Amino acid sequence: MRRVWLLVCVVAAVTAFACAKSSAIRDAGIDELHDALGKPGTVLVNVHLDSDIKSKTTFIAGEIHVPVDALRQRLDQIPKDANVYLVSDDYHDVVTAANILADAGYPFVYRVTAGFAAYRSKYPAK
Repeated sequence: MRRVWLLVCVVAAVTAFACAKSSAIRDAGIDELHDALGKPGTVLVNVHLDSDIKSKTTFIAGEIHVPVDALRQRLDQIPKDANVYLVSDDYHDVVTAANILADAGYPFVYRVTAGFAAYRSKYPAK
């Protein structure tokens, strides 16, 4: 009986941790990103690797560039209380960055589900 109870407690703890982490991460489309840009408390982070940046078309005005492979070392550049939108043309980088921020305690993390090309096709640079 003790083993069953211990197993139930371990499963409950793991589930609670997983739910807490995932509740900090949400998906956002390009329209939601566009509406959020320029609002107080919003930060856009370009998590492209330096080697993946091919041209200025991979930038959105007001973003900060913190490559996903340097994110853990540069967390101080991203305000912890901000709504943090993560964007890259490689969605795997966005997912990885979101998990890093959630693990570091960032409560408002948004994975932008489309990359720069989709954003630029709908919202051309001015």
